[in-house]
Amino acid sequence: YNMTLKSTELNKLHKFKQKVRLIDSDIYFLKKCKRNKVFPKFIKINIPIKNRTTNKVLHDAKMNWLNLEIKNLYSKQAFLEIEAMNQHLFITKDLLPVYCDIFEEKYQQILKSIEFKFINKTKKLENKFINLINYTKQTNHDNNEKNIFPDQCLVHNLSSETFSESEMDLLNKGLSFNFRNTRDIESLVIDIETNIQYLNSNIKTLIRSDVYSAITNINGNNTKKDFSHEDQKIKTALH
Repeated sequence: YNMTLKSTELNKLHKFKQKVRLIDSDIYFLKKCKRNKVFPKFIKINIPIKNRTTNKVLHDAKMNWLNLEIKNLYSKQAFLEIEAMNQHLFITKDLLPVYCDIFEEKYQQILKSIEFKFINKTKKLENKFINLINYTKQTNHDNNEKNIFPDQCLVHNLSSETFSESEMDLLNKGLSFNFRNTRDIESLVIDIETNIQYLNSNIKTLIRSDVYSAITNINGNNTKKDFSHEDQKIKTALH
């Protein structure tokens, strides 16, 4: 049977084509973040332990998360492309000849509108990327400033009490210091599990694998020396 040109069907085609095109800008943005080793704000894992091991673990986990987001966008885009193609065929296969030119004109208008939105979104993401770069530089600068004078005296005794050198060294560590073991792998695992609990199972598995690999690679052959028996069991469970 012959079909006329329905606005509802054109709108549906417009929707599919627009989503496909705008995903291009998202993929470009995430790939640019990956190349420059900066992470969008949605890729966030907070843990209280800060040392060389946890920094490596977090970086690997975030990079893996970023890769998975890019792959997910490609998969989503491929699905939408099929939907758009099917919708295009649905509209045109039985279209009356009198409506063919009208369809082509409207289709070109759709593509033009989509391209305009794509350009605007790309500009917004570029500004977002610049802000991420600046934020990362500022964060790194602030972290470095904290270690410019590691031996400076932060505590001055204005009381009549006398403190030993060891006591003063302890006080100079500041109010944020505690006796938490920096190699507390169990706490590290708990913190990471808390942050990834809402991700899908595939992402969880890959992040856990990264955690295990980072701990193993950094500590090398000193694993038995540096970690307790309980920590060894946690690493085995992660693997």
